[in-house]
Amino acid sequence: MWLTVFKVVHEESEVPEPSIRCLEVHMKRSAPQYLLSVVACVIFIPEVSAQAVPDRLVVTSLAPDKVLRPGLQVLHTPDKWGAQISPDKKKLVFTRSFTGTNEVWVSNVDGSNLVKLTSLDGPAAGSPRWSPDGRWIAFDVDWYKRGKVFIVSANGGPSREIAADVDGQNLVPNWSRDSKWIYFASDRSGDWQVWKAPLDGGKPEQVTHQGGFAASESPDGAYVYYSKHRYPNPGIWRVSVSGDSEEIVSPLVRPMTWAGWSLTEGGIYFVAAEKDGGATLHFFDFTSNSNQAVALLPNPSFFLSVSNDNRLVVCASENWM
Repeated sequence: MWLTVFKVVHEESEVPEPSIRCLEVHMKRSAPQYLLSVVACVIFIPEVSAQAVPDRLVVTSLAPDKVLRPGLQVLHTPDKWGAQISPDKKKLVFTRSFTGTNEVWVSNVDGSNLVKLTSLDGPAAGSPRWSPDGRWIAFDVDWYKRGKVFIVSANGGPSREIAADVDGQNLVPNWSRDSKWIYFASDRSGDWQVWKAPLDGGKPEQVTHQGGFAASESPDGAYVYYSKHRYPNPGIWRVSVSGDSEEIVSPLVRPMTWAGWSLTEGGIYFVAAEKDGGATLHFFDFTSNSNQAVALLPNPSFFLSVSNDNRLVVCASENWM
């Protein structure tokens, strides 16, 4: 028997996804009749190399002629790890692997003054979210294996796990508007549903029962909006915080990804792909029950963040032309 070890060294600052490749392997003894062909699947685990921390996160602005709504500014970060705008619009939080492992970082909104908040030195962090009061950041770790949700002070310090579960995964956290509860997706019930847990500890409560993933509480605290699942084009649904009937918001709201939408007081911003490879940033207006194109993006954005005043948008994707 022979054992071959494959090793892939990834030289970029992103944390790449593992890949599974199927290889046809021929093993032959001395006589032709002993020729054996098998198909083996080999898991290639990328190795991430530590790099020097850059002076700033690259943040670019969409050309004015591509912005269709007056007064709207659209920024882009060249990653897929979820840059989010702080409540005061002064900072960004995101996860990157500048030091070899994917950690939670903050910067000024222009990408300057990088500060690392976590030192996990292990499973990758992702999906960071500011609390509305600006004091905390929630994030998940170990997306591919045993997802967990943590919080850390916006000023850095030790991280604390929220709603630990030995049998299930917890992912994609978000906050209640009063910063006292954390919504998250969990499969602890057997399938993916939206749950919530109190910030100060306590028993988690199930929010959805018919499927749900990434959640966002409405500004008035009356409803929880959520992507229906974690796969492409999930559709956006809502349920009252008291747990009444679960309903689709509108068939017109179809973001490309579970993270490619952002709830505001008047409606939902979301990114939809176009046939030419580009994408359009839409706004679904709750009052008129209609969509409006507000910006033309050069390519799709996995993550989307919109400021509280609806005037600043941050898109996050790997490429920007």
